[in-house]
This record gives sequence, C-alpha cells and structure tokens, in this order.
Amino acid sequence: MSDSQKGDRGGPGRRWPVGSVASWPKILMELESQSVHDWVYASLRHMILYNIIKPGEWLRQKDVSAQFQVSRTPVREAFRTLKQEGLVTIVPNYGARVSQLSKEEFEEIYALRIGIEGLAARITAQRATPEQLRSLRAQLASLEQLVEGSDLFQYLKQEWQFRIDCYQLTGRARLIERVIFLREHSERYIYLAYNAKTKVSESFNFHCRLLAAFEEHEAAQAEAIIQEALRWTLKNAGTAVSSILT
Repeated sequence: MSDSQKGDRGGPGRRWPVGSVASWPKILMELESQSVHDWVYASLRHMILYNIIKPGEWLRQKDVSAQFQVSRTPVREAFRTLKQEGLVTIVPNYGARVSQLSKEEFEEIYALRIGIEGLAARITAQRATPEQLRSLRAQLASLEQLVEGSDLFQYLKQEWQFRIDCYQLTGRARLIERVIFLREHSERYIYLAYNAKTKVSESFNFHCRLLAAFEEHEAAQAEAIIQEALRWTLKNAGTAVSSILT
C-alpha cells in the first residue's frame, strides 16, 4: 500500500453519521427495514450521492461493519454492488475507495442519455394510450406536491419513477435496460444540478411539457423536450463538477 493511499481521507477513526439513528436522514431510517445487505448498500450509496462520504475517501470493511453493527459479509457485498454502479473502486485486502468525479465521464454519459432517452420519448408519444396517459397525469400531480418542499431526494426519486414509467410504454426491454444503466451511472452528478428550488421548478416544468407532448402524440416534440431537459442538467451539473475539480 502506497503512502498516498495510507494518507487519504477515510482512514481509521473516520466516522459517518450512522452512529446515531436520530441524526440519520429520513431515508436511511426507512431503509433499516430492508435486508442487511440492501440496508448497508443503500445507506452508503445515499451518503456517497449526497457527498457525505467524499470522492476519494476510503471505506474499510471493519470500520463500516462496526458502525453499522453488522458482519463483514453484507459490507463486502455492498461494496461489490457499489462498484457495479461505478461509485467505488475496490482494492483487495484494503477496502473500497469512493470514485472521483470526472467531467469527461459525465459528458460521455449524457451524450448517450440524450440519444437513447430521446428515442424512448419519441416512441412513448407514438404508443401511449388514453388510459396510460391518465395514469401519468396522476403521477405528475403527485410530483407537483414535492416541488416546493425541501426533500430533494424524494423529488428526484419520484421524478425518475415518472420518467421510467413513461419509457416503459415503449415496450422495449433492452432500451429500458440501457436507460436505467446510464441513469444509475449519472446519479452522483444529477444532485449537483439541483442547488436551488428554482432548479426543481424548472425540472418539473420540463415534465409538464413532456406529458403534454405525449397527450398530443407529438413524437418529435417529446424527443426535443427530453433532450432539452438532459442538456439543462448537463449544463447545471457540469458547472458544479468543473468547480469541484478545479
């Protein structure tokens, strides 16, 4: 192990806010009812996405298992799942290191998302039935209730559920699989785009316009709107990523 690795943040004694249940974000308390692996994985994932655990920090099995009061097996499994999402890299016999942010990775992911989700939106506009559109309209009304709130995690969770439910109407399993894969690998960057309530309002407006295009079966318009929304995220999060890396 190199001296630079030994000196990195996250060494012995580094503790995240998992020791006191009262201090946990609401979402972590809700996750406690899941399986041990799912709970540890989702809690670590949440803290990485929210920048509680910083890029470059080390996660060691013994430290994490002690803080969560679980065996090392679910911790090891959680590390593997986080690695699959690109959130950590694993160094054998040492631990997992939170992946650094990368402007190049971010731009590449969004270039792919713009193309794939544009296609998905186009197909959805062509295929959506009146009954399916009514269901999406109800979801959008529910999402609107979160626009003025302070729970960004819940807003983004429901916003993504609305989006993926739209794409499911394409009936193309392979397309949906790729959409989900790219979304998961861009999630760390998405949070950087929403630094004010005005940003949440802008995001919600995109979805209102998108649903209106679906209801009119305007395929080209739906494609253009979702691509505009993704470029909006690319611009806002890209500025934040650049400031972090400089």
